[in-house]
Amino acid sequence: MRIGIDARILSHKRSGIGVYVINLVERFVNCKDLEIVLFSDRPIHEEYKNITDKAKTVIFGQNNRKCWAQFYLPFQLKKYKIDVYHATWNSAVPVLTRVPGVLTVHDIVPLVVDGYFKNTQKRFKYIFSMRSSLSKTKAIITDAENTKSDLMEHFNVPRDKIKTINLGISQDVHAADLPVNKKILDKYKINSDYIVNIGSFDKRRNAETLIRAFAEFTENKRFACQLVLVGGYDNFKEEMNKLNRIIVDLNLSGKIIFTNYVLQQEMPAILSSARMMVHISLYEGFCFPVLEAMRVGVPVIASNTGSLPEVVGDAASLVCPVDISAVAAQMRNLWNNDSLARELIEKGRQRVKNFYWERTVNQTREVYEQVYQAN
Repeated sequence: MRIGIDARILSHKRSGIGVYVINLVERFVNCKDLEIVLFSDRPIHEEYKNITDKAKTVIFGQNNRKCWAQFYLPFQLKKYKIDVYHATWNSAVPVLTRVPGVLTVHDIVPLVVDGYFKNTQKRFKYIFSMRSSLSKTKAIITDAENTKSDLMEHFNVPRDKIKTINLGISQDVHAADLPVNKKILDKYKINSDYIVNIGSFDKRRNAETLIRAFAEFTENKRFACQLVLVGGYDNFKEEMNKLNRIIVDLNLSGKIIFTNYVLQQEMPAILSSARMMVHISLYEGFCFPVLEAMRVGVPVIASNTGSLPEVVGDAASLVCPVDISAVAAQMRNLWNNDSLARELIEKGRQRVKNFYWERTVNQTREVYEQVYQAN
């Protein structure tokens, strides 16, 4: 069976969807009865080359990204005799092809979080594109049951067309194997106890609320504490300008650290040395960072919305992400309660064991086979 995979996300720096795609590719290329062909509109990023070099990679359509999936891709699928095509992010299913498709929908953030559409035309375009892909594809994969419910509610997708397949996380990294790396912490000016958050700076990540909650948490406290926000901000200049103004207004200069992109080999050291992770995103389709924190023994505070409760189970303190005082209170409680911290750390270590890539890959392959046999 020859599988085509949308690998465009692998032309960018590491991201959650990139982690998903590269872990599928890494394991599928070692399956003797599968042939993997990767399709992209840009060269694959160096970070992934050692894995993607084992598969055939087809680069085309660099000058017109909007036409890539609908007009260029169908010819490539036919040329390379693809049996099943996997569109790995939301609405990139080619309509003008007979090749059966599998679509992974990680989330439908623009429809469930206010403020994503600048005008009605953009909203209509998003809905039209999603409806087209959802109707054309033979099978849909979601990372969590919450997203499955969203698709059924907003697009009336039949339940039996959607398969929930949880993502995985490497099981071979542990806190005991990660001594404090002062050199890395110094590089990012982390010089005290700190709270960590990992993510981008778009609206749903809720960075402003986190900063305001941190201000309330540290108010009148005579201890050194920093908030370390890990994530690329080069594409969020307007948002960053606003956050920096808030930091000045709240007298938090020097207490808030924006790392920008962090090298992957540095991430475990930054994460494992934190007192806690606070992830109060307005919506997540899954969420690698909370599991990564649990894996290295860092207690987690997470939103009670989206797929986060489903992912963390009882291994995190849940909080309303828009209630600044409630977030601050949770931070204060966890900071001062060693017994609670130890409880969450132990539950977190056990929770992480439920998410492993081998199961993700095996269940995804089963979807491919069902679609192929039904065609």
